[in-house]
Amino acid sequence: MFRRALISLSDKSGLEELVEGLLKVAPDCEFLSTGGTAKRLRECGVDPVEISDFTGFPECFGGRVKTLQPEIHGGILYRRGQDEQEAARVGVEPIDVVVVNLYPFQEAYRKGSDDLVEMIDIGGPTLLRAAAKNSEGVVVLCDPADYGELVQRAESGTLDQEYRHQLRAKVFRHTASYDAAIAAALSDDPYPDLLTLSFQRRDVLRYGENPHQSAAVYQQQFAQGGLSDYQIHQGKALSYNNLLDASASLLPLRQDERSWCCVVKHAAPCGLAVSDSNVQAFEMAWAGDPVSAFGSVVSFSKPVEKAEAELLAKKFIEVVVAPGFSEAALEVLSSKENLRLVEVTSGDSHRPVSYRQNVLVQEGLALLQQPNQVESFGLTATNDQPGPPETLIHFGLNAVGCIKSNGICLVRENEGAYQTIGLGGGQPNRVQSLRIAIDNAKEHFGEEVLKTALLASDAFFPFPDSIELAASVGIPWVVSPSGSKKDGEVAEAAERLGVSLTFVDHRLFRH
Repeated sequence: MFRRALISLSDKSGLEELVEGLLKVAPDCEFLSTGGTAKRLRECGVDPVEISDFTGFPECFGGRVKTLQPEIHGGILYRRGQDEQEAARVGVEPIDVVVVNLYPFQEAYRKGSDDLVEMIDIGGPTLLRAAAKNSEGVVVLCDPADYGELVQRAESGTLDQEYRHQLRAKVFRHTASYDAAIAAALSDDPYPDLLTLSFQRRDVLRYGENPHQSAAVYQQQFAQGGLSDYQIHQGKALSYNNLLDASASLLPLRQDERSWCCVVKHAAPCGLAVSDSNVQAFEMAWAGDPVSAFGSVVSFSKPVEKAEAELLAKKFIEVVVAPGFSEAALEVLSSKENLRLVEVTSGDSHRPVSYRQNVLVQEGLALLQQPNQVESFGLTATNDQPGPPETLIHFGLNAVGCIKSNGICLVRENEGAYQTIGLGGGQPNRVQSLRIAIDNAKEHFGEEVLKTALLASDAFFPFPDSIELAASVGIPWVVSPSGSKKDGEVAEAAERLGVSLTFVDHRLFRH
């Protein structure tokens, strides 16, 4: 069946089982290899032929030229049933199986290798592409996960063209992804003329946003940490909507010494708080809108411990996301079988610049932009009214930047902790978002809370109407980006109504 197999591997896992399987169906199969793979084959009880002996051409240039020989590529590429006479005339012997995986370029990049160029595999992709092109006559493997099926099919005589074509497509996806990684790593252009991002499928999801939609989740090449590396401690697999909600819940969390908690429903925050403890942060975030929080996703910036786990166990929550769970917390939450506990880790910033952009693919277009991470805001008071603490301003701006535009956020300080008390977003006009936020605050905290609240807006006020509405319910402080043609009228209205208005120098739209 198989006269000759060429094997050249960086990842040698599963090699012994593969060799045993090949020899079982083709006892006389000859193995070609080089270097470390040849050594490993000998450990498996096989006496491989060194490629330099097979071709009569020595390995040279520090290993850069090993398999780039006509004897090798001719044996792979000649068309079975058509080119035998020419192959015999030029002295080419058939190679029926090609098993190759590539130099670990991505791993070397993550580790900050100083010699990335030497980690660019040339011979490996060439072998894979040649074998994939001639897949009707050559079986090609690039993934150890496929070894078992190859052996099983060889034993059962089902190496049909459909299977060979599946392997062919996988190889071209693999080499394309490898080249995409190299192109990204060797470029400092965040917006190249030709964008080649690569993603590895992580899971096939039960369905998409709705049951009639199929869906899958992919992990971006080079991505480490955050949601990309999520691990589920209990509960069923995450759904498409769970992943969107989890992503939205992580957006406002900050990695500092305090405890942050965010509650999200339908990818929209309904409560955010920061405190000195997870317990207080959760209680305050949940209180921000306890009605909407039913069936929500809750995220924490600190590992979940037993005390907050006992509170979580009393609520109906779909998913809890955190950088860890103590054993005691896991024991408490184990009684909630359907509650998904998702662990995420800190992100790895060492990624190519084009992979650090936010990417949205829709309707045949890919939109890339720099992540909306503002380290500091320029603040300009527009009148002499007593202003809010800067810490409250920054909390409000952080919160409103995570709400769908037009976004309005009402926040307050409570004994050194901060929480949202009313959120309004996703409305086509800003004053309507403010009405929603005010109604939410009144419902869950009472009207008096508005007298100590800060109103944060994600963009400028085009008219004074929002300031007038805020003043009518007693809100003393407003912070918003400037930039409206009517900034002057808005500032005049604030001064006339006794409202402290602070302009900031960054807009915080989120679409």
